[in-house]
Amino acid sequence: MNSHEIIPQLKAWFPPDAHKERDLPGSGKWFYIPWQLIRERFDEVCPDWQVSYSTPVYLGDYCTITCTITIAGIAKQGVGNAEILLLSSSGKNMARGTPIERATADAFKNAAEAWGVARYLDEQSDPKTKADFIRYMQRSGDGRAAAFHHRNEGNLPTRSPSTTKATKPFGQPTRPSEISREEWEAKRKQAG
Repeated sequence: MNSHEIIPQLKAWFPPDAHKERDLPGSGKWFYIPWQLIRERFDEVCPDWQVSYSTPVYLGDYCTITCTITIAGIAKQGVGNAEILLLSSSGKNMARGTPIERATADAFKNAAEAWGVARYLDEQSDPKTKADFIRYMQRSGDGRAAAFHHRNEGNLPTRSPSTTKATKPFGQPTRPSEISREEWEAKRKQAG
């Protein structure tokens, strides 16, 4: 199998329910794909892929690692970094894993993105492509993408996605619990 056959398979979007979300600093949500699923994608598409990592380097407050993923004799790299100390404003350690583990995972995801794996996730930050990403994610049927988008934009009151009602793309309510436009505008003004 050559790289021209592999790349479209690597770039394929993951199923909506494979996406996890994390809180952004301040407020808002961001969807991501866990590194374990990215590894599985490589295993399925090109079982003879290879991965290697550099020795960790400490630069100031950061641990930095380079990951190289080689497929069909072509190598692509990604750099990952992690803060050595990740403290909350109250001084509590917020890190999950060691700096080396976090930098390694970051480097792996960045090298995978160099191959096109989960690169589409960047569409969440581009106003021109965000609508396509939200529509795709709505296929999971749980309303997370539209709810997070509206909350990130300040258009809806903050609610847990597990308590939201079923939605159509872009957070439009579904019947029979549909609300009037006036009620919708009132909620939007309260949130904004």
